[in-house]
Parts: sequence; structure tokens; C-alpha cells
Amino acid sequence: MTWPSARYARTEHADFWLAPSNVRSRRTDKEGADLTMPTVLIVEDDPDIRTLERHALEGGGYDVAVATNGREGLQRLRGGAVPCLILLDLMMPVMDGLAFLAERRKTHIGEDIPVVCVTAGGPELMARARELGAIACVDKPTDFEDLCEVVRQYCGR
Repeated sequence: MTWPSARYARTEHADFWLAPSNVRSRRTDKEGADLTMPTVLIVEDDPDIRTLERHALEGGGYDVAVATNGREGLQRLRGGAVPCLILLDLMMPVMDGLAFLAERRKTHIGEDIPVVCVTAGGPELMARARELGAIACVDKPTDFEDLCEVVRQYCGR
């Protein structure tokens, strides 16, 4: 299926269509109850960690949107993405997690969406992230069961 404003994307590993960020699939059960999964935005530059987080969350019943740096994450939010939670790496090229949090605060983009930092940056970096609006920080390497539990606290499931 393609949408009029869909974009074709080609990566090293796959070719696929990207739906516009405002298109969400609505799934219902036989009685018509909404089964649409909550969406989590992962902002992570490491492709392996991104993939592991994505698989863990999809296995837990969540839709997942991804961005490879803070700038892409802000673009997703400006484009209309409304995740229930943002999982944010703090150390990334282009725009790191602290710059993402500062820009988000300054522009009020997605400021009502909770942010959980996932980082190996240590306590000082985590404290700075909390000062800028992160609600929690999780250490890397991450226990994915613990990560899913943190997501459940904010997104349900």
C-alpha cells in the first residue's frame, strides 16, 4: 500500500515505503474495540541498539518509530508524530540527547511527551538530562525486560 504523500526509502538492508507521520493504522477486534498499539519513539544512533530496542518493544505490543539523532527526532515530532514515550540516547552525532531536550524545551515541541534517557553517560549526564526534562534515565547496557517495564509505566500494555 502506498499513500499520496508516502516516501520511498532505501537503506543498506531494505527498501520500503514510509507512511506520512500522520497516518496511523487502526486495528479493531471482532467487536470493534480499538487495538491500535501505542507508539514509542526511539532516538538512537547505534543501529544494533536501535534494532534490539525496537524488537523488544514490538514484542511487548508497541508500535515503534525511530530517529538516528536528536535532529531527526525533532523532525518526527514536528511532522506530527505523537508517541506515548520517547526513548532518548544522550550521546549521538549531529544533535545529542541534551541538545534535543534543550531544543524541545525552547520550542515546546512534544513537551508533553515523557522522555526516558538510555545512556552509558554516567550520573552527571543523567542529572543534566533530568534538569532538561527527562523523567527517568536507564543505564546502558540495557536489560530489555526492565526497559519494557519502564515503557509500560508510561504507555500501558
